Amino acid sequence: MARHPRQPPPASVSRNADGSVADTYYGFGWTVSPGLEGTTEKTLSHGGAITGALAYLIHFSNGVTCAVVCNASGLEIGPANLWPPLETAVRQITTWPAADLFPAHRL
Repeated sequence: MARHPRQPPPASVSRNADGSVADTYYGFGWTVSPGLEGTTEKTLSHGGAITGALAYLIHFSNGVTCAVVCNASGLEIGPANLWPPLETAVRQITTWPAADLFPAHRL
């Protein structure tokens, strides 16, 4: 039976020396990491790159999902540099519009 991606992996996979589940682990193609403060859900992310292109998807524990696609690759634009500003922006979201804003912008 398949397990949910946010469910910790079985023993001997992504475990600390004491047998507890590691804070961050890999499951079903996703990196599962601690959620934002004040949430109990985990944050899911996945990324990939080829020469000249990078894509990264993060589903934050508060329900916000961010997708980043860049015409560049390399460590200077890797997940370690993308995550902090995205997390900072997501933490600042306190409310959502009650109505669909796309028609007002002809989208």
